[in-house]
Amino acid sequence: MTALYSYNEQSRTYKVIPDITTGLVDSALTTDAVSGECTCTGSLKEVAYTVYVTAKEPDAISKVSYYSIEEVRAEVVIYETPVKSACGQITHV
Repeated sequence: MTALYSYNEQSRTYKVIPDITTGLVDSALTTDAVSGECTCTGSLKEVAYTVYVTAKEPDAISKVSYYSIEEVRAEVVIYETPVKSACGQITHV
């Protein structure tokens, strides 16, 4: 992963999370026993990635030309605030 962002739904803005190692946490789903509302923190919003390849000529193992993956770069966006909905309903697609 090369970049991590958080997304604020109210202001519709993205913010860079400078430390990828501490900024990305496991998502957690909780259910309110009284209201039946579900809340998920650390929800994934989107992922964008780029794959860098190099064209290779046939060799002893591969008898045809092929592409070798050199690098994969990913940008991940998580929701800044918990996603809430009635349990069993999708609010973000």
